[in-house]
Amino acid sequence: MKMFIIFGVIATFFMIAERIWGARPQPFFRAGFVTDCLYVVTNIGLRFLFTILIASGVQDFGQRYLPEYTMGVLLDQPLWIQAISIIVVLDFLFYWMHRAKHRWQWWWRLHETHHSSQEMDWFSSVRFHP
Repeated sequence: MKMFIIFGVIATFFMIAERIWGARPQPFFRAGFVTDCLYVVTNIGLRFLFTILIASGVQDFGQRYLPEYTMGVLLDQPLWIQAISIIVVLDFLFYWMHRAKHRWQWWWRLHETHHSSQEMDWFSSVRFHP
């Protein structure tokens, strides 16, 4: 439930920002708006589930196969160092994963949903194949 509240706050910010500084005026309920709403609800739930499963799997793999001194390397660091480290690592991974989604045909077939909006706004970026 907390994720939906956070998403709602972020969504409100971007709706207002787009109305004030948008590249061009456009209707709020554009073509594909309802479809994007369905994608958001589905994808937030699935991402939550998969994030838990993947994080558990990575942690289990690390505990089994990596040297013990590599585990918890950021635990004693200040929160801002932990946050920057996570952002840099995730940005690196997401960048290369996105490149792979455009390069490999089998992955593109799933990813092309993200590029299927006919009218673009901030909300069309949430369209991902479940």
